[in-house]
Amino acid sequence: MDEEEKILLCDGCGTGWHTMCLEPPPATIPKDEWLCPRCVHGDVSIPDLRLAQARTQPQPGPILRGKHVPLF
Repeated sequence: MDEEEKILLCDGCGTGWHTMCLEPPPATIPKDEWLCPRCVHGDVSIPDLRLAQARTQPQPGPILRGKHVPLF
C-alpha cells in the first residue's frame, strides 16, 4: 500500500508520510512547504527552514573580469 501520489515529504526532516496516516488527514495536498507532526511538535517552522536554506546557499566567489570565480 504505497500510494505514492498520497505521500507527503516533510521539508523539515525529509521523511515521507501517507496522507491517510496523518491526524487529521489533510483535505488537499499542500503546494508549498509542509512540515510533519514531529517537526511541528519540535517547534520547526517554515521561516526557520527558509533562513537555514539561505544560510547554506553557496555564496559566489570574487569577481574577475566581470564574472564570479568560485573559491576552492
